[in-house]
Amino acid sequence: MCIRDSIFTLDTASWPDQPQPLTGLVLVNGDPTWSPDGRRLAFSSQRDFNYNIHVMDADGTNRAALTTHPGNDWNPTWSALNRIAFTSNRDGNWELYVMNADGSGQTNLTHTPTIAEADAAWSPDGRRLAFARQEAGNWDIYVMAVGDSPDGGGLTRLTSHAAADRNPTWSPDGQHIAFHTDRDGNSELYVLTVDSPPGNETNLTHSPGDEREPDWSPDGTKIACALAHPDGDNVLLMMDANGSNLRGLLDTGPSPQPAWRPFARTPRLWLPAIRG
Repeated sequence: MCIRDSIFTLDTASWPDQPQPLTGLVLVNGDPTWSPDGRRLAFSSQRDFNYNIHVMDADGTNRAALTTHPGNDWNPTWSALNRIAFTSNRDGNWELYVMNADGSGQTNLTHTPTIAEADAAWSPDGRRLAFARQEAGNWDIYVMAVGDSPDGGGLTRLTSHAAADRNPTWSPDGQHIAFHTDRDGNSELYVLTVDSPPGNETNLTHSPGDEREPDWSPDGTKIACALAHPDGDNVLLMMDANGSNLRGLLDTGPSPQPAWRPFARTPRLWLPAIRG
């Protein structure tokens, strides 16, 4: 779990065992994403007074910086084709970039100087990005094709609502996207069918608290997320993919950002804290 902006691992098979730390408690670390083989982890880290993208082995060793720009680079997401997309303000506003897994070939995907993009998530085949886009002050979920060429294209809008829709995450079969939204007065988890028109979203949670940061398990049967209770407590939640069987795994202090490890001997969650 995440305490003081650090990355921890929690083995869901042996829960409620204590989570194990991967990063220290001095620097701010977050936004974890797994390599396709589950052997490496990319994350954002504030090690040089600004945020850059770093990688490390699954045991926390062999850390290295992939970006070293004076702007802020956040929210990496690692594709099945071994490319990493991320959010950066290096060109003056928040836009989406992509690079090779070794940090080479950093390329702007969006080129939108008056529109912000964030929260990118690769489709399971590594050829599309879901992300949140802020236009006219409102955030909605979009999908963009990212094929063999480095530039993005084929933009499709998936939600169109006056509320803020953020943090999309794909189901492993590529047919659905879960996201959080405040359209019901608090932040709740919704799910949509990727190829359906806007307006076909379904509420999964229906709770008085704020659910955020959804992440689908590799087998598609579970969704993990963060829950902020009205009394201020933050909890790591896990539910079935249809929103049933909701249960708390851990009281985390700071709000967690769960990230399921690709299939291994046991399911495992990596939980970095939200900054702040």
